[in-house]
Amino acid sequence: MKKIVLVFLVMIALFSCNKDRNESSITLTKCQKENVGYLKVNNTTSDSYDLFINDVYKQQIPAHHFVQGTLSAGHVYNVQVRQVSGYFVSPTIKNFSVTINMCDEKTVSF
Repeated sequence: MKKIVLVFLVMIALFSCNKDRNESSITLTKCQKENVGYLKVNNTTSDSYDLFINDVYKQQIPAHHFVQGTLSAGHVYNVQVRQVSGYFVSPTIKNFSVTINMCDEKTVSF
């Protein structure tokens, strides 16, 4: 009887210390956890521009400044900038198509 108990205890000791094979030691970054990417819009001109993303006004970008933000990954975004002042007849309008994937860091300069 003692031999059976001893064998049983040895088996428990050997098999109870195994690490679960499904456990992962990979640490996800913030952008991976949130499934996002980053967009920087850089105004290199001497005039202010309004920023629109997918036809929605976001903010004004002063001359020689940039703005940056976080966007959901896995999408194509239509980025439009419209000159606010400093034009003679009509404002300069520029359009960009930007694909944001997980953890991307994209820059649009104009």
